[in-house]
Amino acid sequence: MFGILTELLKRYFKSAYISLIPGILNVILGVYLLFLIKNNYISGLYGIILTFSLGVFFSFTQEFLLHRTAHSIGIDLRRRVTENLVFTTSSIYSQHHALENSQWITTSVISLLRSFSRRYLQILIFGSLLLYLNWKLTLILMLALPLIGFSSLYLGKLTAAGREHMFNDDSLLYSTESSILQNKDIIKTMGSLNQLSDFHKNVSHDFFSSGLRYLRINSIISPVSLLIFILMLVTSLIFFRGGNYTLGEIFSFIAGLTYLYNPLSGISSDTILIINLLNMPVNLFTKPDLNLVSEEFSSLRIDNLSFTYDKNTVLTVNNLLLKKGNCLIITGNNGAGKSTLIKIICGLLPAKGIVFNDDVSLRNIKVAYSPQKPEVFFRDSLFTRNPGSTDFNINEFDNMIALFKIKHLFDRSPINFTSDKLSPGEKKKISLCRVFSYDRNLLVFDEPTSGLDSDSISVFVEQIDKSKKLGKSIIITTHDRTFSDYFKNCKSLHLHD
Repeated sequence: MFGILTELLKRYFKSAYISLIPGILNVILGVYLLFLIKNNYISGLYGIILTFSLGVFFSFTQEFLLHRTAHSIGIDLRRRVTENLVFTTSSIYSQHHALENSQWITTSVISLLRSFSRRYLQILIFGSLLLYLNWKLTLILMLALPLIGFSSLYLGKLTAAGREHMFNDDSLLYSTESSILQNKDIIKTMGSLNQLSDFHKNVSHDFFSSGLRYLRINSIISPVSLLIFILMLVTSLIFFRGGNYTLGEIFSFIAGLTYLYNPLSGISSDTILIINLLNMPVNLFTKPDLNLVSEEFSSLRIDNLSFTYDKNTVLTVNNLLLKKGNCLIITGNNGAGKSTLIKIICGLLPAKGIVFNDDVSLRNIKVAYSPQKPEVFFRDSLFTRNPGSTDFNINEFDNMIALFKIKHLFDRSPINFTSDKLSPGEKKKISLCRVFSYDRNLLVFDEPTSGLDSDSISVFVEQIDKSKKLGKSIIITTHDRTFSDYFKNCKSLHLHD
């Protein structure tokens, strides 16, 4: 439970240290003010106003520093959650959910730093001073602490459940809207927008209803804190009215109590966020297992491999051996498991029964992979042309895009280098060019000819022959039997439904 707390303080110790400085100055000057008020060096009412103003000033100063910290934390978290989504094969949350969650966590981390660097410190110091000024009244007021603690814990559980419900509904709404936009051409030509609008309305209603409940729960926090403070203030005035106390003693105690209002009013909301943070099911600060391997391919052996999805076995493969320099053609109907087997070989899906390089401990190897439906990086042709790998030959890539006649695509402005500006065939050609530009022993292609014209298929076959002569291993999936005739010397594996 406290593992993430330790990690947060470790990662952001410098930020916590800097934000602690205004909190310490606030406490030191506040203690000095109470001393002046108690000894009548400053009039009581003026001292209370000065105390309140001083607290506001240092709170603003610290918030200014924390906003800068929030900027850094937000960037760090967004990058880390994206890494986890890329390199985690089984994700608990959807992409949209996880990214939204990272923004909420940034707010929670700031609340954590704010509480430890200012609010808890103020409560400790000024609570001790109130005990010194009037221990009887302070003990009476401390009876409100269980009420504050209980309300914080109770509201914390309610907001945690409400936030989780809201995020789930938000993910569903985001997926629904994305699906509508991705199918806009079908909707305009063949579908009924009214039916989809009704469904979207229901999903939207669920999201905004859960969001409204979450906001209402949060809106209770400030009035509850203010009510508790007013009760403490009234109790103090009644207590002083029945005793023989000097104005210095009364006003110094009220000033100290005023100093406690800010941390006590904010500690509830901060505590709620911190409790939610500590109860997180996923630690987004955990560095992902990048799965980036350096060992080259020399052999592949599959014995009794089976893959289960949703408690149903969707793929079974027995007795397959592929050595360096060999070629394998995988055929089968749609849904037979060709793409699933490819992803297992590439290390994208976990499965037992697969051994690389006769080493049972080796989970995956270096591979150049062209997926069935490749994508390009949004407005980033530079990464496509040069992904930064040491074994990627940029000159060879330039030769490939010339052979596939797509050199003009890389002359476009970045705004036109997006998925909606490129056809499926153009994206497929880019993907094939990238694979042939890697100096790796294993090349894997999932339905490489789908969406290609006849000239591009001829270029692809020529490059496969060239790669085979260089001693590279080739794995190709296809449901086109005529295409498999190009590679009669390759091993074949037919997957049955």
